[in-house]
Amino acid sequence: MQPTVQADKSPTAQPTILAIDDSPDNLSLLTGLLKGRYRVKVANSGERALELLAAGPVPDLVLLDVIMPGIDGHEVCRRLKADPRTHDIPVIFLTSLSDSHDETLGLELGAADYIAKPISPPILLARVATHLGVKFMQDLLREQNHGLELEVLRRTAEVVASQDVTIHALASLAETRDLETGNHIRRTQRYVRALAEALRFHPRFAAYLNQDSMIELLFKCAPLHDIGKVGIPDHILLKPGRYEPQEFEIMKRHPTLGREAIERAEEDLEVDLPFLKVAKDIVYYHHEKWDGSGYPQGLAGDAIPMSARLMALADVYDALISRRVYKAGMSHAMAAEIIFEGSGRHFDPDVVEAFRGLQTEFQSIAKQYADSEHEIHEKLLQIRKLHCDSARLLMLKAREEHIHFIEHVLAEQGKDPAAMTGETLLDEHHCPFGKWYDTEGRMSFGERSAFKAIEPLHTLAHRVARNILDARRARKDDAVAALNAELRDVNEQILARIQDIDPAASGH
Repeated sequence: MQPTVQADKSPTAQPTILAIDDSPDNLSLLTGLLKGRYRVKVANSGERALELLAAGPVPDLVLLDVIMPGIDGHEVCRRLKADPRTHDIPVIFLTSLSDSHDETLGLELGAADYIAKPISPPILLARVATHLGVKFMQDLLREQNHGLELEVLRRTAEVVASQDVTIHALASLAETRDLETGNHIRRTQRYVRALAEALRFHPRFAAYLNQDSMIELLFKCAPLHDIGKVGIPDHILLKPGRYEPQEFEIMKRHPTLGREAIERAEEDLEVDLPFLKVAKDIVYYHHEKWDGSGYPQGLAGDAIPMSARLMALADVYDALISRRVYKAGMSHAMAAEIIFEGSGRHFDPDVVEAFRGLQTEFQSIAKQYADSEHEIHEKLLQIRKLHCDSARLLMLKAREEHIHFIEHVLAEQGKDPAAMTGETLLDEHHCPFGKWYDTEGRMSFGERSAFKAIEPLHTLAHRVARNILDARRARKDDAVAALNAELRDVNEQILARIQDIDPAASGH
């Protein structure tokens, strides 16, 4: 409630008193007693008093005659107390009525005091001073409380803003290394909110969802669902094709990595916040499936946190309908059919039913936050750079393995070169760079011709490595030295090709 004290009021400011009486003599008496100490306004009827109160600044205190023609004092008091603007003004009744019933009625209406007529000047002045003092302290306390409320609101807003910035910063960090654009985050969090709103009164979900604060938490935490991907190597995370079994096992670690990152933050900050619990559930469990065939825990049914069940459907739907740099998006009808078929297997059946009724809204969200051609192009360039960076690192690793493998075997294991065979070396398609090249390197990220030019060089590098082995076996030291130089040169050419593909790729 807003305080009624005026902005310029202070202990030394002169309060305003409104005297209401139908008798001119009484108004004259009251004015004479109060002027000099207070600013005095007068009204000779209830109607006139209400007009003054509606038109101008409110007074600090009202002296109110009870018996008046038209609107009497009781009705005036009733209206004052019903109006938030004048509710807190103390009202002192002036009356010749001596019946206790009249006094009780006035106090029930909200009057602060009664003064009997004929008026005793000392009593009037004392009562007025007392109630003005109380009024001033109440106004002061109300102002202080209002200030504290504003400060609490300001600090709460700062905390919420910091929380939002933290969430979006983490989500954006994950997005910089993912095949998704930032719009994936915006779409999925809105899908989650739509599902939560649709299910908030459902008997299975109401205890969890029937509160705005929880739905808001779900909306805010949804962008964090894939933050664990920052811990997955680029050559796996950015692989456009199907994962090999061992690669998929590595990829399946991202929910655990994400949860561990949040837990470390909790430990460092020594806090236990509700939004972090929701975030951890979404991050860790959104790849679980209703029938128990998901990961990382293989949970089934209601054992999967509700937040993760909502996120699972939102994430799959968006993955199906969204364009990627390496594929076109699926139609809504096809994606919806896959969702329906997954009911009771991948997804909670009730969540699927909620989705069934939200298809128009899902399509609207997808359209509003669709990836533009520019955003797809920017993501392609981002992924291309990450691929080139990854290729350089893997090529450097492969080069070192080529060069040092033989030296390690000969120098440290003491193996007789004559007993070594070409098969002892890494196969060209099982070395670090070879495995990368067989997947990402053959895809059309960036300059396809530049990638294709690497293939014969990569094959040559392996052939030179085998020649080094043969020379070692034949103890032709001069040939070994020349071949070592050749191997280094071939690998430098491969690195140069990678640099040609993306000059911004990291140096070596």
